[in-house]
Amino acid sequence: MKYKVVFKTFVISITVLSTVFIIGCLYLNYWFFKDAPKYLLVSTDYEPIKFDLSSVTTSKGFIIQKASMVIPAEIEDIPNKLYFQFDTGASNTIIYQNSLNSLKNIGLDFKILQIDGRSFVDELSIKLGGSKISLKLIEIVEYSGEDFTKTDTLNYKSLGSIGTDFISDYITEIDFKNRNIRFYKEREDWMTENNKFESFDFKGRKLMLPCIIENKKQKMYYDSGSSSYGLLTTKGRFKNYSNKNSKEVNYELLSWGRASWWNGTIQVYENETDKIMNMTGKEINLNKVSHVDILGDFQDIVKPFTEINGWLGNIPFLGYSLIFDAPKHEFLIIEK
Repeated sequence: MKYKVVFKTFVISITVLSTVFIIGCLYLNYWFFKDAPKYLLVSTDYEPIKFDLSSVTTSKGFIIQKASMVIPAEIEDIPNKLYFQFDTGASNTIIYQNSLNSLKNIGLDFKILQIDGRSFVDELSIKLGGSKISLKLIEIVEYSGEDFTKTDTLNYKSLGSIGTDFISDYITEIDFKNRNIRFYKEREDWMTENNKFESFDFKGRKLMLPCIIENKKQKMYYDSGSSSYGLLTTKGRFKNYSNKNSKEVNYELLSWGRASWWNGTIQVYENETDKIMNMTGKEINLNKVSHVDILGDFQDIVKPFTEINGWLGNIPFLGYSLIFDAPKHEFLIIEK
């Protein structure tokens, strides 16, 4: 009888833990892909928006090459060097409050609106990467950004980051070889000649791109904010995909993008990979594979319960153009 009670207790405990685990994974999927209200309105002159891939040095001196995708920004009569980060891992475009206050002190005139308990800049007209862009209803993030004055003209100052709401109303080409982003009113002939657009999932304004790796269909999350990564995946897949003849490197990060849920350091592990990804009919080298130590050995257990098979940064696409027809939820990759 005693053994039956122990066994019954064990079964109940496993059932409860499994239920909690599954509910947790379902909630994580819901939270990640939930619909995000869109406020931003973008007007463009359809000229190329030039960007660069800049390096970042960690607190311990490790240099991460091509760590962020940055777009220089010019505002009339403001002498400072300014930029936005281009981050498709974020659903909303934001401007930092401290940076905005600095612009105001220098002489920028703008109106602040309150909508749904949030603060927005009514309109901001800028030259973004050389293109004349008007951003209406750009969200302000409080207690963020850096202060600067009119005399701080030597180093670039970050204004905020541009999310997927920036591209959601246009056909957008991200041309990595020529380092520019360009909007189109409709599909050009050169896009469709010998090429076929494929569907992608844009739920929650997340760019979920289908592909095939090792004859398995996958769905990858394209996050240009994770620029320096090839494929960011689980610990188990990292070991399987790593090139055995190359040396693994690791470094420590103090933050994880805009993720407010993560406080503390993150250890990143990277290696070269020979794996190929088939995406929109193109055989694309992943080049680099990475994993982080969040959840450790549990990553491969959690993965089947999520909708994400991995994170894609910019490294696989450096010789390509990514073309997103966001209104139709279709995309194309063209080799340059």
